[in-house]
Amino acid sequence: MGRVTRVPVAVFTVFVVLGVASDAPAGEVAPSASGSSPDEPLVVAEPADLLPVNTPEMEPGRLRATPSADAEGMLERLPQPLCLVGADARSLRWLERHRSSLRSAGALCLLVQAERVTDLDRVLDAAGEVPVQVSPGGELARRFGLQRYPVVISAEGFEQ
Repeated sequence: MGRVTRVPVAVFTVFVVLGVASDAPAGEVAPSASGSSPDEPLVVAEPADLLPVNTPEMEPGRLRATPSADAEGMLERLPQPLCLVGADARSLRWLERHRSSLRSAGALCLLVQAERVTDLDRVLDAAGEVPVQVSPGGELARRFGLQRYPVVISAEGFEQ
């Protein structure tokens, strides 16, 4: 068996709802969901255990994407709004500014770019009561045509 792939339960749930995960047997995750092979078991992990996290498909900056027709169908199936953030200064300021509305909307933030536990701690501080999970965002970026973060993905579309 290969290396263990650690995927937070909330993130895996989103992958399943969006059809990113395949019909892999229970306890396993599809390669497209995590970059792992099907023989690697799914293990729930603490956020710090998932560092460093890197999403080369995305970088901090102004949002330029609008949902395609395919993306709109996926957006309707989201169980809750998602926000994708990094540990960069722009993401931290954005989280502090929007945490109240993110909390009210029931958003889950995915930390898609961070190197160290201190990065995670800064993001958790900026997010306040908004839940944060560490997860690469490459598959979501590809599915939705996103190249920039921070961004909120919801049934209404993308916003920054």
